[in-house]
Formats: sequence, C-alpha cells, structure tokens
Amino acid sequence: ENTHEDKDLDIVWVESLAMLPGIGGMERGKYDLIILSHVLQEIISSKAREMIIDTLYNRLSNNGVFLIVEPGSPKGYRFINDIRE
Repeated sequence: ENTHEDKDLDIVWVESLAMLPGIGGMERGKYDLIILSHVLQEIISSKAREMIIDTLYNRLSNNGVFLIVEPGSPKGYRFINDIRE
C-alpha cells in the first residue's frame, strides 16, 4: 500500500527567505526536503550565509533532508566543509 497517494504533496519554490511560508506572520511549516543549490557563493557575508543555513535547517521536519549543492571548486568545497563542521 502506497501511503504517498493519500497525502497532498506540496512543493514550495522560493527565491528568498522572505518568500518562505511562515515568515512575516504566514503559517509556519516544516519541510521534508530543502534544497539550497548554487547560492552560498553569491552571499558576500559569512554571517548572512550562516543565517540562511540556520533558518532553513530550523524548517526541516524531524526526519527531513537538507541538500546543499555548490560548485566543485576550492571555494565551494570550503563552504560545504564549513557547514559540516
């Protein structure tokens, strides 16, 4: 029996944290999968990168997956390694 057929699967695409449901008084939700792809190198400040990661991580459901993708460059590797720590 497939339990996924019984659920409404919602996909939310946002281009900024301000658009994320639950910010600014909207209903706060948790997500099973959050994908952050090719974003970190675009953020100048390390504090801003940390805030983005923390905000998204706190929106994961208990068994959620947070997938972070950065280019395979020394800078991208460094960002991913910093997040792991």
